[in-house]
Amino acid sequence: MADTLAAHAYAKVNLGLIVRSRTADGFHPIVSLAQSIGWHDRLDLAPADADEFTADGMEPDDSNLAWRAVHTLRARTGVTRPVTLHLSKQIPVAAGLGGGSADA
Repeated sequence: MADTLAAHAYAKVNLGLIVRSRTADGFHPIVSLAQSIGWHDRLDLAPADADEFTADGMEPDDSNLAWRAVHTLRARTGVTRPVTLHLSKQIPVAAGLGGGSADA
């Protein structure tokens, strides 16, 4: 479909990580050096008559970071046009390769 936006979301490997002391807000600032690698997920986003989120390689649900990013973008822009998002998952879930954050 001509209106479909396709994107690759690349995995990343953390080459170095420094965790600093907790700050007043309760968080630990970090310094990280990461390198993307050739392994990727594919996302296809297209206009639709009704919202739909589908996925290969995992069970799609409302907690998925890519689908949550769609809702966050809507909340911040006011654009509510229905879309279909298809995620073709190649990066293993919970493998520490940043797949979910790359998808978002």
